[in-house]
Amino acid sequence: MRTEEFRDFERKLSAINRNFSHGLFLSEQFLIDNAQLIANNAEALSKDVYANNRYREKFNYRLKNIPDEINHYQKASFISFYVFIYSAFELYTKDLATLVSNILLTHLKKPKQTSTLEAIFLTLGTVISKHLNISEIDTLKYIRLRRNCLVHADGQPSPPLLHLVDTKGHQLKGYWQSSRIQLNIIDFSASDIWQFDEREIIDSIMLLRELSKRIDQAVLSHLRREDILAYILRDFQADFAKDIKSKPRNRLESMFASIAKRRFNIDRNDLNFATLVF
Repeated sequence: MRTEEFRDFERKLSAINRNFSHGLFLSEQFLIDNAQLIANNAEALSKDVYANNRYREKFNYRLKNIPDEINHYQKASFISFYVFIYSAFELYTKDLATLVSNILLTHLKKPKQTSTLEAIFLTLGTVISKHLNISEIDTLKYIRLRRNCLVHADGQPSPPLLHLVDTKGHQLKGYWQSSRIQLNIIDFSASDIWQFDEREIIDSIMLLRELSKRIDQAVLSHLRREDILAYILRDFQADFAKDIKSKPRNRLESMFASIAKRRFNIDRNDLNFATLVF
């Protein structure tokens, strides 16, 4: 099983990865294709050389300076993609919290100073430390704190982030280097959080995909199958009230099975339709 929320999160990560790689490819190919032109016309202005480009007035540099401008653009884009990645993860946890509340028909238990992720597990009657180890929890904390500094503190590391880097950085680096996904680029012990290597963005995507998968499985392990099916049935009855009155039973079963597959990856063969009252 897996939640539809996790599937959507994976799709967002794939889109971020694709757009990131696309930008790198185009920048690199531009430099390759225009290397000779830049060398022969170093002082020429880009608006004159690329006269058919409708953005030439907004991006007007001497050709000799364009490689540096591309480099500056890439560095800025690395930061933006890093922020996007964690924002997508935050949205996933919020959607997962809503899902848990809807399945259990209860409000999220969220004491003050409790994150949405911690609240999800409290609502399920457990704690996050039973499902993620301390290194994994500290990794999520590192990514969140680094993102916050990039967005709110002009890239200056906050005291909590510096403390985490100083006390846990080397340990986190070793943990992930020896893990199944074997990350090698992210240096959790580095205090210069403004600088990104292109591989670091890919590694961040891999990290959050791996941790989210574990979170998703942990949440599902604390939800009863009958509660999940009751939740699907409630939505089904609300969304397809007219169909329930007009369509034959076998058609309704197929529709329900399709929704169960999409939302939770539950196979039709695992459904007991005799227990479902449409």
